[in-house]
Amino acid sequence: MPPYALRMERIEIHTTTSGAEELAYVTATLYVDDGENLDQQVSELEGDLFRDRTLYVGSISTQPALRGQGFATRLLVHAIEVVGARTVQAHIVNGEADAVFAKARALTTDVEFDLP
Repeated sequence: MPPYALRMERIEIHTTTSGAEELAYVTATLYVDDGENLDQQVSELEGDLFRDRTLYVGSISTQPALRGQGFATRLLVHAIEVVGARTVQAHIVNGEADAVFAKARALTTDVEFDLP
């Protein structure tokens, strides 16, 4: 991407329920339009939101070629803010996920991260 190019990002967050009042399913996707790749899906999050405003992150991923650019962190922080999460939980499976949660923790206030 040329240094003068403007990269636009769009985040979509959807919540759905299964009829249970205490639980909503959360999906969030970050798209990029950099002038070359229009509306490219870059990062995706799936999880559950419980009535007590606990966001359980089941998975968060970024396209391999685009990792390390902060997309997953921006997506996670945005999802936390939009759904009003007070606690974030996850089963961390690798160092990349640890780094995303550490960066998100530093960028949020009044949110507890309950991680193993």
